[in-house]
Amino acid sequence: ILVPEAVDAEGKGGLAPLGARVALDLAEPAGSDRHGRLQARPLGADGRTLQAVLVASGFAVVRPMPDSDPEVIAALLRDEAMAEAAGLGLWRRSLDIRIGEAEAGSKLGRFVLLEGVVLQASRQQRYFYLNFGADWRVDTTARIDKETLRAMQRAGFDPAVLEGRNVRLRGTLFAENGPMLELWTHQGIEVLP
Repeated sequence: ILVPEAVDAEGKGGLAPLGARVALDLAEPAGSDRHGRLQARPLGADGRTLQAVLVASGFAVVRPMPDSDPEVIAALLRDEAMAEAAGLGLWRRSLDIRIGEAEAGSKLGRFVLLEGVVLQASRQQRYFYLNFGADWRVDTTARIDKETLRAMQRAGFDPAVLEGRNVRLRGTLFAENGPMLELWTHQGIEVLP
């Protein structure tokens, strides 16, 4: 998950459902990372993870990563959709991270929820591209590397179907022939109405 900078004093109440005590669920198998840190998930009294509480309260957004557990991400995305539909937390106002493709150039280096219509979906040598503008050299584009594309297709998702569709993509923007967003999993792609 990602807790946007816009979370302020109002966000502190989002932790109240965890209760006074927090348990730590050690990752299986229990072990440490290369820095010697133990991996654990904080759990509230009701057994929900801190991530689930923050997302369901509208104080965080889902940030799928390449090694994320697909079932956990799917559950968090459902919680996020309910929070958005109910206008909770950050969804109550315009999110600074939910942007249109025209705003992408001003958000380089930041994680965003990029929304817009894919004008062209095309496979090139190294990447599959989703172009949001007529000129890929300056307009906003999303790319998917070959390995990620194969993983998406194994999961039953073909990004070619996105051409002409209104989408929301999750990722960090960087500059490469205009604003570029790298997609790491099909769970970072949502087709909007």
